[in-house]
Amino acid sequence: VEQSRENGTCCGAGGARFLLEENTGSRMSHHRLDELMVSNPDIIAVSCPYCVLMLEDAVKAKGLEEKVKVRDIGEMIN
Repeated sequence: VEQSRENGTCCGAGGARFLLEENTGSRMSHHRLDELMVSNPDIIAVSCPYCVLMLEDAVKAKGLEEKVKVRDIGEMIN
């Protein structure tokens, strides 16, 4: 994924923007999900609770629930 680590981009929830009721075009979380899906992942692991919410919403909106799961990295550590 080109935009990750120090070159990462926001899922769209930064600054709690997800609380706003905005209808101004496409959602950042949908663009971010499209970028991530290029690598055909089974799981998308994130470290931000807002990213979990935003990306899960994007997965549902795009009908990809059977293809990919969004998980907090803390859930994946034994």
